[in-house]
Amino acid sequence: ISVPTGIVFLSALGTIWMGRIHFKVPMLWVFGFLWAFVIGGITGVYYWFPKITGRMYDERLGRLHFWWFTIAFNLTFLPMFWLGIEGMRRRVADYPPELGAVNLFVSVMAVNIALSVAVFVFNMVRSWRRGPRAVANPWDAQTLEWMCTSPPPIENFAHIPRVTGTPYQYGSPPMAVPSGEPIPATGHPQP
Repeated sequence: ISVPTGIVFLSALGTIWMGRIHFKVPMLWVFGFLWAFVIGGITGVYYWFPKITGRMYDERLGRLHFWWFTIAFNLTFLPMFWLGIEGMRRRVADYPPELGAVNLFVSVMAVNIALSVAVFVFNMVRSWRRGPRAVANPWDAQTLEWMCTSPPPIENFAHIPRVTGTPYQYGSPPMAVPSGEPIPATGHPQP
């Protein structure tokens, strides 16, 4: 997905390259979107949370947030297709009375999106303060950033790590922690 996403991002930047940019509200939204698009692709909040904080988030609350957000998002935006087919104009404050029930439903679902994000924020704040300590590699990943403690020390590795395979072998043979000992199948170095 990185290649098509990169093409989309570069195409968006290409449309404004060497142009005369006027920072009116629509262009502010364009730059806001580009920033959110890049930052969203870089971070992957749930994946990096243990590495950044040294703690694990609550998996149950994470699943609640995912399902609540996904369902509310689709129930917010899918009915809008039907509203458009039925003749509702965009960006207007009023609409035909016969479309009121669906508009109310869409509004309630949009509030549910916000409530699901509140679950996310609660989970992250509580987990950062009181979550269980994260092991060095909670995802059993096979890349170097997960081969040191979470959060990593300033220098990451005391010694240069020994890489024993190509990037796509995923542990065949097992990668070695900086001490040179192979990582067992669980992905967690032995103490």
